[in-house]
Amino acid sequence: MLLISPDYTDAWVRPPTSLGWIAAALERAGEPVELIDCRITPAYRETIAARLRHHELVGLSVTAGSISSAIEIARLVRRRRPDATVVMGGPHPTAVYERLIPEHADVVVLGEGDDTIVDVVSHRDLRRIEGVAYWDGALRVNPRRHHILDLDRLGFPAWRHYRFEAYRDGVARRPYAIITTSRGCPYRCTYCTKNIHGHEVRTRSLDVVIAEIDCLVRDFGIREIQLGDDALSCLPDRVKQLCRMIIARRYPDLRFSLPNGMRPDHADEEMFRLLAEAGVYSVTFGFESGAPRVLDATGKALSLDGAEQTVRMARASGLLVRGCFMIGLPGDTPDTIQATIDLACHLPLDNAAFSIFIPFPGTESHAEAERRGQLLVDLALTSATPLGGAVYETPALRAETTNRLYRRAYRQFFLRPRMVGRLIAQGLRSPPELWGLVKYGVNILLRGGAYG
Repeated sequence: MLLISPDYTDAWVRPPTSLGWIAAALERAGEPVELIDCRITPAYRETIAARLRHHELVGLSVTAGSISSAIEIARLVRRRRPDATVVMGGPHPTAVYERLIPEHADVVVLGEGDDTIVDVVSHRDLRRIEGVAYWDGALRVNPRRHHILDLDRLGFPAWRHYRFEAYRDGVARRPYAIITTSRGCPYRCTYCTKNIHGHEVRTRSLDVVIAEIDCLVRDFGIREIQLGDDALSCLPDRVKQLCRMIIARRYPDLRFSLPNGMRPDHADEEMFRLLAEAGVYSVTFGFESGAPRVLDATGKALSLDGAEQTVRMARASGLLVRGCFMIGLPGDTPDTIQATIDLACHLPLDNAAFSIFIPFPGTESHAEAERRGQLLVDLALTSATPLGGAVYETPALRAETTNRLYRRAYRQFFLRPRMVGRLIAQGLRSPPELWGLVKYGVNILLRGGAYG
């Protein structure tokens, strides 16, 4: 099977870990696999066209940011090898399968695909496969498959298909990899989709996680690992135990980072101390908004009362702290966005990432925006990223205002003398980081933060 990670717009190029899980499942079933990551493959259209004669099944792992590229690739497959079966999976196709079948996809894998894709490639009768939508003269949608409870049986992603040296992410030490120690998130934020891994948190055993870290370091020379769980900190005791196990391994040239938004109400002094001792140098907190009523409206269920204390506690342990904030959330007004900017500037953060809110298909926010006629773009078939500007508006917040305040957020946060000095100091401590910081600063001045 030819597995493809489509192209998409982002500031950095990260390994498509989810496709590695699919590749591993197929290889366990004896299916030959070839993986093409369009973001690191020059002339990827020509490469795909050349490889199509070797594969009758083509699988695309698609997000909201890559749907435009996925559709383009599907059209290429239809032209060059019309007898091939196009299979799409991921959060976006799961949400909009009825818009993709039959024109762009023959089959859409709904939800977790590790087991479903094996059934699809084994040429089983599609009518008997749970978790698929397909075309059979009409659109057919089978019952969903239950989430996988025993994650350890999945082993590791098929890392041998990755060219780790080609990936970059801000100041991440290269080569780096992203691993997940769990699936699922118990929270019900209206702007987040749970149509892949659901609300139930399922964990891999920590012995298996450590074995994967050992593999990445030993076999692929990985020097930094990002923990990419959706809700890593919701099990604080497990995080602490993982840290203790990493500390015991004494990796000589390995560091860790937590780029996904931890909840500031799930951390304590012991956790930060253990994270730092385990080699974690950077953590990220998802604050999202500085307006409590906006947080409540989006189901974030987060109090900001202890936010400053949490950030100071993390920094006291020697960790770099980044905050994530969204501009233009449901319920936002110019005043609440300014409150968000003010919160970011008030907190003793080392870095901040602002993003323009996008109501992605499959979320409650998208359903509400669609019902109210607030969408400016057909998000089902068009890629949208924060780099492209606001894609919806409300009577209280027009798109041009969202875009203007987004630029203001970056400038107001980073052009303070304290932040300029801090960024320069960080860059001078690590020369490879300096060039990235120069690009970062120029981008802030000229465009308002695409490198956030």
